[in-house]
Amino acid sequence: MGAWWSGPVATFLNTDPDRIGERLAHEAGRRRFSSEPQQLRAWATQLDLLRTTLTALPHTAGWQILFEFPIPRLGGRIDTVLISPDATFVLEFKVGASQFDAAALAQTEGYALDLQDFHAGSRHHPIIPTLIATEAAQPAQTSPLLLGSGVTSVLKCNSANLTELLSVLAHRTLHSIAPMRPAEWE
Repeated sequence: MGAWWSGPVATFLNTDPDRIGERLAHEAGRRRFSSEPQQLRAWATQLDLLRTTLTALPHTAGWQILFEFPIPRLGGRIDTVLISPDATFVLEFKVGASQFDAAALAQTEGYALDLQDFHAGSRHHPIIPTLIATEAAQPAQTSPLLLGSGVTSVLKCNSANLTELLSVLAHRTLHSIAPMRPAEWE
């Protein structure tokens, strides 16, 4: 059981966001989840924000992006997984949220830990969970300790700071000893 939509970042950037939103809605219906207007708006916001962010990042040519990646043990789905050759970015969006609540932080961390424990492609590189509360004030945070592998602490970000955060993290994770093949991660 794979992501509801996945592909290279270049494909994502060249695909009409409405087509991706339609695919996500179709997959929700096929799996008997409701595609309520609130969810459709959240996907549209997320797609627009990621399109802006990834267009601004210089080194994403070999990256892969996955939407609604299932975590069977928890019965949940990661909103977005970004795979670079050097790191896995777990992005959990709370569209319209003005705070980083404890439940959302635990959800984001749980997704990252499950990838580390149950997804072979994630075990040998940093996994960087990030909670994006789109309307929250940007909190002060320290840069995570990036070891060769393992889950970092959950980072907090708002919509205005996502590009800057991913840019810094992408630069800090460049050049791992044994790069992943993003297209094979899923």
